[in-house]
Amino acid sequence: MTSREALRLTRKPKKLITLGGGFIAVELTSYFAAMGVETLNISRSELLRPEDGDIKAAFHRGYTKHCPAVCGTCINSVAYDEAAGEFTVTYRVTATGEEHKATADALLVATGVKPATDKLNLEATGVTTNRAGYVVTDQHMATNVEGMYAIGDVAGHWLLRHSANREGEYLMEKILHPRSPGARGLPVPPIDYHAMPHAVFTHPPRCRTLSAAVRTRARHTAWPCARAPTSS
Repeated sequence: MTSREALRLTRKPKKLITLGGGFIAVELTSYFAAMGVETLNISRSELLRPEDGDIKAAFHRGYTKHCPAVCGTCINSVAYDEAAGEFTVTYRVTATGEEHKATADALLVATGVKPATDKLNLEATGVTTNRAGYVVTDQHMATNVEGMYAIGDVAGHWLLRHSANREGEYLMEKILHPRSPGARGLPVPPIDYHAMPHAVFTHPPRCRTLSAAVRTRARHTAWPCARAPTSS
């Protein structure tokens, strides 16, 4: 099952194997664990791989107390025994080469998503997409076709509900008021994603707010860092 089916289950599984280590994978696994389901996360790399190293380490320590996880793996096979109602996942630990098997009556595949723009018949409009399939927009949410804009997941900037809301508000303002009344009649400036917040709803929870520009500079700059461990 994918995250869609996981949210529509009518019975609680006894054991769940989750393939993936991203936001959706850990959120749903944490939810099922809280409901009393035995869980196992199998991830190709680290949990929450794009996150800051300190955050990942602290998250891994807290998360795996409730949700066992095996990271750095390669899935060899997935099989389903219909008579037994059981999935069997065979995987290899990359660092050691050891092979293992895990069984469960439920399997969640949360290894990522891709845009479904191929179903929108964009060829008829002339709107271009990038190699990943997202609609290409400029800093004003405009596509390459005059008068056509794209916001939200289809544009592929942040893939967050509140960022899509922000893009919608920005675009409405730009279309209705192409010249900003608060800036002496100057054109509306590019959309600002400064300090876009996001959170992972797990136990323990994780949240962050950091702009794309700051993230880029941080990769090449020595920053002073203060750490304050917290517990509940």
